[in-house]
Amino acid sequence: MVAAEAPANLTIVCLDNGAFGSTGNQPTPASGQVDMELLALATGIRNTCKVQNEEELVEAWQSQGRGPNFIHVVLRPGNTQVPNIPLAPAEIRERFIQAIGG
Repeated sequence: MVAAEAPANLTIVCLDNGAFGSTGNQPTPASGQVDMELLALATGIRNTCKVQNEEELVEAWQSQGRGPNFIHVVLRPGNTQVPNIPLAPAEIRERFIQAIGG
């Protein structure tokens, strides 16, 4: 629906470090298998880019045009060593749904 509605003021920034850190550092689907920029293009978002450092991100942000825009920020793999979230994925989903009033 985002691409069909084409909100002029929407920019989606995908921060991608390739891991689900809070649940044990499992690789994400984007980790070498799914190109998130191509996925955005496939959904109809025409203004996309992939950046790999701060300078590229600044340039992408400053040069974005009318939305929707998609910026795939590829980060170094891994996460800070922190405790895992002690909730099952279904519990996380239910908490999220309740929090947004669902």
